[in-house]
Amino acid sequence: MFYVHAARAAIPELTRLATTVETWWPAVEAFLRLRVTNARTEGYNTNIKLIKRTARGFRSQANYQRRILLANAAAAA
Repeated sequence: MFYVHAARAAIPELTRLATTVETWWPAVEAFLRLRVTNARTEGYNTNIKLIKRTARGFRSQANYQRRILLANAAAAA
């Protein structure tokens, strides 16, 4: 009901909201049904990007991997 009214409205912000809700509804519905998200994976990816950014380049791939493992193990503990 909300989507139909929002999509037909002549207000650009409301039609954009309706489009966003329509786009993301399958993911929202899956969360509501399963209670599972990818938040942990996104957190790990953020940590990896932060390590890469602050290091300004590693000379060794092994050191880069060690730093990632150490940072994520410390965050999980």
